[in-house]
Amino acid sequence: MKIIRAYEFNTPNPNWPAYDGAPVFFHKDTLYYVYGFDPIFCRKIGPDGTAAESCYPIPKDRTAAFPGKRRVFACQGHAVLSCGNQRPPRPAFPGRVVCDLFLDLDNDMRELALPEDTAARYRCPGTTDETAEVRLSDSVMHYKNSRRYQCLEPDGKVRWEEKHKGYRYTPFEEKNGCVLFGTAGAGGGLYCYRTADGACLCALDTKGTPRYTWFRDRILCCGAAGELLVVDPFCGEIMDRLVCRGHFDSCSSFGTDGTYIFASAFEKKTLSPCVYLIDPAETAE
Repeated sequence: MKIIRAYEFNTPNPNWPAYDGAPVFFHKDTLYYVYGFDPIFCRKIGPDGTAAESCYPIPKDRTAAFPGKRRVFACQGHAVLSCGNQRPPRPAFPGRVVCDLFLDLDNDMRELALPEDTAARYRCPGTTDETAEVRLSDSVMHYKNSRRYQCLEPDGKVRWEEKHKGYRYTPFEEKNGCVLFGTAGAGGGLYCYRTADGACLCALDTKGTPRYTWFRDRILCCGAAGELLVVDPFCGEIMDRLVCRGHFDSCSSFGTDGTYIFASAFEKKTLSPCVYLIDPAETAE
């Protein structure tokens, strides 16, 4: 991997969690980084490194999703932010509102009304409930305690049981006959188990994987030493790694358009955000 464009905010001591998982996106040769709570900010970084910023104050009748739940996608030639909250109110947050909120990042962050099929595809995900049972194609993932899951047969019989570090932050994902997930807090890592027999194909200690992204048939995630990793989760092998000025950690976000990788990291001393466009086919010097 090789960095082909880098942008540093040079803003010391950012206000966590305004940058926690804030999405980065690449579209029509422009890098987008969307962060903050209220207002929401969008920093657009052009090919020459110049940046422009716009903001969107949250209306009183809306509630925005946390930065790590927001999604940026291309729609009708524009970059669009999905930032509507999908978590219902509860006693601790009685004023929270479930809502859709889509903003056109190429048109002063103006609100968009999208067709229901598009809205359903790009709504922000809700919070992962690690205690909820999750049904896979031929089994059920069952929460036993904060460090252990069981894989059950459809009739409830235990097929296998495994222990892991940290708390599950990502949804269970089923792929190639395996179940994959990331954990964080009190350690954490990237895990992949074969559902048929519980064989552990990947138990990579990353010090926390609250999010990851697929790049072709590999996974992008942060490493324990602050590097960006490309991992084959079906054998647990690290295929590539990138070490740079920015420190990749549990607050970083990752994306890809299938050709390039785009990611956020943090300057090691000031914790100021850094945004990178990366060519996975090139080798760093």
